[in-house]
Amino acid sequence: MVETRRTTTNPPDTALYKRQKAFYELRPLKKIPKAAAIKPSWRSLFAFTRREHWTYLLCAVSTTILAGLIKPALSVFYGKIFATLTQFGGGTLSGKETLHDICTLCLIVTALAIGAWIAEGGLMAMWIIFGELQAKSVRQGMFATMLDKDMEWYDSREEGIGAFLIRIQT
Repeated sequence: MVETRRTTTNPPDTALYKRQKAFYELRPLKKIPKAAAIKPSWRSLFAFTRREHWTYLLCAVSTTILAGLIKPALSVFYGKIFATLTQFGGGTLSGKETLHDICTLCLIVTALAIGAWIAEGGLMAMWIIFGELQAKSVRQGMFATMLDKDMEWYDSREEGIGAFLIRIQT
């Protein structure tokens, strides 16, 4: 038997990954019995969220809410523009009053549109950053777990590069 020595260092926070070792067990999906299959839930979406990820998650949720609130506000002001034009068509507003009201409402719509542009840009950026942090946590956890495996575990795999190399050699 060949003695193996690990020369690499573990990634940061490996204690966290060792506690959640069951999440990182590598098994083919065909071998997991249906009764033992993990049922997806909202909680499983945040299984890899760490303390430093919460800032980005809260920013992402708040920009999502802000971007969602701007669109109905724009609809309200578009409605006011059409109401003003209807009043002008009905003869209850003069041309000068209509022009003033429409100019004011257009400035408000423009400000809301700029706000929506900024909020939706922030929304996209925050969700991408949060997703990348989650992916990094998964990669670090998988790497830490794979470093902890004995060499025999890799040799006993039926699939993967180890099994492929054995088939080529024999």
